This record gives sequence, structure tokens and C-alpha cells, in this order.
Amino acid sequence: MHKFTTRKEYLIISLLWLFFQTLWYFYLGVEFGLESLKYIREAQYFIEHHHFSQSRYLFYGTTIFIIAFANTLHLGLYGALLIIMAINLACYIFFFKALKGFFENNIPAFLVVVLLMSFWPYQSWSLYLFTECMFFSMVLLLFGYLLKMKGKALTSQVSLTMAFILFLLIISRPLGILFVLPTLLFLFFKLSRRQRFYFLVSGGIFLILLNFVMQVVFTTTPDWNMTRALTEDSFICDMPRADAKSQLDLTNHPNQFYQLFYYVTHNFSHFTGLAITRLKYFFLMVRDYYSTFHNLYLIVYLVLFYGSLVIGGRRIIKALPKGLNWFFASSIILFASAIALQCDDYHNRFFLTLTPFFAFTTVICWWETFKKVSFSKRHKD
Repeated sequence: MHKFTTRKEYLIISLLWLFFQTLWYFYLGVEFGLESLKYIREAQYFIEHHHFSQSRYLFYGTTIFIIAFANTLHLGLYGALLIIMAINLACYIFFFKALKGFFENNIPAFLVVVLLMSFWPYQSWSLYLFTECMFFSMVLLLFGYLLKMKGKALTSQVSLTMAFILFLLIISRPLGILFVLPTLLFLFFKLSRRQRFYFLVSGGIFLILLNFVMQVVFTTTPDWNMTRALTEDSFICDMPRADAKSQLDLTNHPNQFYQLFYYVTHNFSHFTGLAITRLKYFFLMVRDYYSTFHNLYLIVYLVLFYGSLVIGGRRIIKALPKGLNWFFASSIILFASAIALQCDDYHNRFFLTLTPFFAFTTVICWWETFKKVSFSKRHKD
């Protein structure tokens, strides 16, 4: 397999993608309702008025722009979905190319891709006209680009490309902002001592940008704010358990982050109780409203992901550049912190964002083991 030409490799990736897309299509179908409706309506509004009805829709812009583009060309919703799916395939091919370069072998690269495509809770989002498909595709693009940086120097062109990818992530979903700091940490280890001053400046810009994005999203969403999940005792977003507002010490300060800070510092025991349960939902993924088969399916993948981290943790850390280790660790910490402070998603979308990292580390664990065993056998012979 490792002797395949590049063209044949891309053909195999395309055929694998088509196979799994077809499989999940017959199993799940496509979805143009539910959450899709607000992006479809916003795309029509954008066509008619040439701007968004609310500023927050900028942070879901890639999907909205594609729907608007498809409607303008009379391609319809299926046309928009096909464009989004084509982008997903292109990002997979780019990701595969980056994996192949990192491993210097196409077998582990294929394994990572198959792990992702076969995990239907992750890949099935490419059949929905939600923002997740574009967001997950942009995560593959960012991750792939970081892998391609192995052994390469940081140049102005690289910095601009990375900034552009982060921009695409942020306008795909607001959660994209959480990848800015991990990317800066990745770059930190490629900087000279003099250049690290720019890292501190970039860190300050990140905090300002984070505050801006959160202010726009939470203050222009009619049915949501940063403390709603806390006052409703929610573990899962939009699933309130009780009205705890009267029992909590809260502030009406206009800044959403200050409201959150005030809540945590004045209601710490309430916060820790919620946070622990939310993190359990986040990392374990299983739900009481899922079928037994669905939960068992998730558990099998989680045992594979987490088991590989436990068994091969040291090998994984040694196999990765320091910057990539920091990128992974900080991404997981930031996403987990966001869940602890807010709530987990009904369909695990926050955890699924990180699935490419877990698939990658799983393959590293067993590939490094395979190489050691293979080397030992050859050495004995």
C-alpha cells in the first residue's frame, strides 16, 4: 500500500469518503430542518439585504454564505449541501497528505482517516445543513496545517496562512475562538527569544478578540446568555432541570465574562457541582436518551481513544513535537473548561470537535508499538 502513487491515494480517500457518506446517508438521511432552518432563513435575509439580521450570524458565516451562494445560482439546499460535502472531502485529502508527511508512511495516515469516517456521530454531520460540517472541516484544515509544520521554520507566509485558517474557523462557529490560544502555544515553540515578545502581544489580542466574540454572540442571542445554563442547573444545553436563579448571587453587569466570573466566585459550591457532572457528560459522551446500541458504540470508540492514551501516553508525547503536545493539551483543557462553565451539547458536538486529535493519538500509539515489534523481529532474524 505504501507504494501507491499520490493520485491513487487520493482516489482511495475519495472512495472511502463516498462509501461512508453513502452508508450514513442510507442510515440517517439528510437534514434540512431543525437548526438548519435559521441558517436557511439568514441566507435568504443576506441575499435580500446584503448584511446579517444580527451580528452573531457572522460567526456562522461560512455555512450561511454557501447557502446564499447556492440559492443565488438556483442550486437549492441540495446544491449547498453538496458544496459543503465537497469542501469536507477536500479537507480530508489535505489532512491525509499532512498525516502521510508526518508519519512518512501512508498506512497510519489511512488508519486515522478511516477511524474518523467510520465514526458516524462525527462524520454524519456532513449530511446536515448545520454549521458543524464546515466547522469540523476547518478543524481538519488547521490540524493538517500544523502537522505540515513539522521540522519547518515559522515564516510570515506561514503566519498569515494560519491566521486565515483561524479566521475561517471563527466564522464557521464561535467555538473556533478556542483554537486561537492553542495555535499560539504551538507557534511559541517555533519562535526565537526575541520573537516571543510577539507571542505576548498576540495573547493580549486573543483575550480582546475572545471578549468581543462572546459579547456579540451572547448579547444578540434572544434565548441565551452566559449565565442561563447556570441558573437553570443545566448539564445539557437547552435541558433545564430547575430554576435556581432565586438561590444564586448574580450580577446584571453588561459584560458577559464579568457575569460569569461573579457567579463562580460567589456561588462556588453550586458551580463545582454542575461542572463535575458536565465534564462527566463531556468526556463519557453516553446519554440516557440514546439507545443502548448508540451508547455501546460510543463506549467502544472511547475505550479505544482513552485506552490508547493510557497505554501509549509516553510514546505519543515523544513522537510529537513539543508545540503539538501543547496544542492538543490546551485545546482539550479549553473545551473542557468551556463545558464546565456553560453546558454540554445534546449530541456531543463539543467533544466531536476534538475527535481528529484522539483518532491521531490512537494511531500513533499502535503504530509506534507496531514499529517496535517489527524492528525487534527483524533484529532477531
